[in-house]
Amino acid sequence: MASDHSLSRAPVLMRTGTDCVSLGYRGRFNGLSIPPNRRVVRSMSFVDSILVIEDDPRIASVVADALRDTARWVRRAGSAAEGFAAVREMPPDLIVLDLGLPDLSGPAVCRKLREETRVPIVVLTARHGEREMVQVLNAGADDYVTKPFSAPVFVARVQAQLRRSQLYRSHAPDTIRIGDLVLDLGRRVATRGGRELGLTPVEWH
Repeated sequence: MASDHSLSRAPVLMRTGTDCVSLGYRGRFNGLSIPPNRRVVRSMSFVDSILVIEDDPRIASVVADALRDTARWVRRAGSAAEGFAAVREMPPDLIVLDLGLPDLSGPAVCRKLREETRVPIVVLTARHGEREMVQVLNAGADDYVTKPFSAPVFVARVQAQLRRSQLYRSHAPDTIRIGDLVLDLGRRVATRGGRELGLTPVEWH
């Protein structure tokens, strides 16, 4: 139980290759051991890094195992605050977000994440309510998966979001100018005549 407690207090870096089995940020974060049967090398991955914001380390481990063919690294944050810090320290290619975090509501986490990044956000939660689903999607989430979940379907939905994101990045400029309107896509900031407009996540989508 002590190891579960330590995992819930700090972001964890989990590697899906064979050369690292108990990795963490050196001197700062605890590592999560990956059993030998999970240490599988694949020739190709979709992306380098996926961040899982989940307060239950057991579920985070299951998610990391499911995504072993999709990302070289899967990091975990046990709270919203740790998730925001992890995004700033090492921007991920995609975020898997649990709604039942101890420090902030799901929609609030999505809105805050959308201020930090435009990578896909896939919500993974035990909450099945339609109202909550609509709120989170309107706050900036890209997909919504309920627990219990099918690992192959979950991975397929994650990979679909990654393909869409990569296609968008390959064709989209960092800045769009229309007259005096300027859209900074990297920072998700819109200005008109030099004045920031303060668009909501829904307006960005």
